[in-house]
Amino acid sequence: MKKIIFGILIISLFINACSKDSSTNEPTNTANPCKSITSFTVVQQSGSLVFNIVSDSSPLYYEVSYQQASATPVADYGSKFIINGLTATKTITELAISQSATYVFYIRAICSSESSSDWSSPKALTISSYCNSPTNLTYGGGYLVWTDNTDDYPMNAQIQYGPAGFTLGTGTTINAGNTENHSGFTFTPNTNYEFYVRTFCNDSQMWSPWSEPVNYQNGNSPCNLPSNLSHQIESLNSTYAYVALQWAYNGNTNFEYTVVLHGASANSGTIFTASTSGWPVVNLNRSYTYDFYMRTVCSNGARTAWTSPYLISNL
Repeated sequence: MKKIIFGILIISLFINACSKDSSTNEPTNTANPCKSITSFTVVQQSGSLVFNIVSDSSPLYYEVSYQQASATPVADYGSKFIINGLTATKTITELAISQSATYVFYIRAICSSESSSDWSSPKALTISSYCNSPTNLTYGGGYLVWTDNTDDYPMNAQIQYGPAGFTLGTGTTINAGNTENHSGFTFTPNTNYEFYVRTFCNDSQMWSPWSEPVNYQNGNSPCNLPSNLSHQIESLNSTYAYVALQWAYNGNTNFEYTVVLHGASANSGTIFTASTSGWPVVNLNRSYTYDFYMRTVCSNGARTAWTSPYLISNL
C-alpha cells in the first residue's frame, strides 16, 4: 500500500512540474502584423507596366523588386521601387527594362520601419517589343524637331504643348502626320512652354508613350533660366528620403524652386527661395513621385518662367 501511495505522489509531482513548465514557456504571439500579399498582377501596356495588388494589409506602401530571369532571382537583391496604393503604372524606360527580355517581379507590404510582409511569390513577364517614344526634341527657329524611333512608315506623329507644367491631356494637341518637325505654334508672349511628342506605330503596338518634354521661352526673358536640374539622395529611411536639389546657375544668384507631386502644376506647390550659397535639401515621402521646378529671380525683381519639370522617382 505504501508503494502505491508513493507512486501516486511521484506522478502527481511530475504532472505539476510539467504544468508549471508549460505555463512559464507558453509561446508568445509573434505573428507578423504586416500580412502577406494575397496576389498581384503585372501586365505590359505598350511602353508601360501596370501593377495591381490584392492585399489584406493596410500598409504605408508596397515595395516592388525586379530583375532579369537570366540571373538567379533573389527578391532582396533586385532593383526596387515603391507603389503608393493598390495600383501603379511605370514606363519601361523609367525602370531601365530591356525589350524581349524576361523579368521576375516580387511585391511586399511595408507597414513600418520594423514591419514588412514576406515577399510575394515571383511573377515572370517577358517584355514584348513596343512603340518607342520619340527622342532628341529641340525647339528653335520656329520649329519643333524630334527623332522618330519607330520602324514603321509612313510615320504618324502627334504633338501636345502648353505652358510649362501643364498636365498631359489639357494642352493643345496637333496631329503632325508623316514628319519629324512642325512649326506654326500659337504662343503667348513671355511665356515658358513645354512640348511632348508621341508616334503611332501600327494597329497592334498603337501609340508610343509621350516623349520627355522640351522647354521653350517665348519672348525675351530678363535673365537666364536655371538649367541641368538634378538631385542627389543624402540619406534614406523606410519612409522618407532627404534629397539635395541641384542646378546650373547660368550667371544668376537668386532663384525660386518648388517640388510637387508628379503631374501637378508648379504654381500649386509651396515656393521656396534659394541662392548660390548651397544646395537646398528637401524631405520627400518615398511612396510618391515628384516634379522639381526652378525659376530665376532677376536683378530687377522680375521672374523667369518655370523650367520644365524634373522628375524625381524611385526614391
